[in-house]
Amino acid sequence: SIRGEGPSLEYPADAVRVTSRLASVRRVIGLPDGAQVHCDDSGLIDRLGAPSRLDSLVDHLERRANAIAAALIVCVASLALLFTYGLPELADRMSRGMPPAIESMIGDQVMAALDGRLFRPTRIEYAEQRQMIDLFETFIAGMPEADRAGACRADRRDPDRRPPDRRG
Repeated sequence: SIRGEGPSLEYPADAVRVTSRLASVRRVIGLPDGAQVHCDDSGLIDRLGAPSRLDSLVDHLERRANAIAAALIVCVASLALLFTYGLPELADRMSRGMPPAIESMIGDQVMAALDGRLFRPTRIEYAEQRQMIDLFETFIAGMPEADRAGACRADRRDPDRRPPDRRG
């Protein structure tokens, strides 16, 4: 029941929606016809209907600095574990199941996107380039044929130290 200076209103308890307690934020009672009652007295609203167990737990934890600090530490540690172990494991599993043709196509597209934005042709002298290519070819010669067939190549580029042009 809502009583005031005007007419009294009555609604079934299950038709009324009450916002959860959140520190000292004003609580809102949503009525079935769309009207709202705003109340600063959370204790009064709690006495009208028992808050859910979850609301009580959340309210309890919000008022405890140690719980907030612990939750923050758990979140940061979880993100660190995700980036350290989870994402590399996911990438490894995806790469093992990816057909070589798809892998090659993705690699070509990435290099095409980087050329002109982050890379420019190398300025290393041809003789030194040839030495590096020979060394690279010696290195990949020890790989099984299936692993190196088209999957390994020496591209000669310099990183462009200018910031990328974001306009196009």
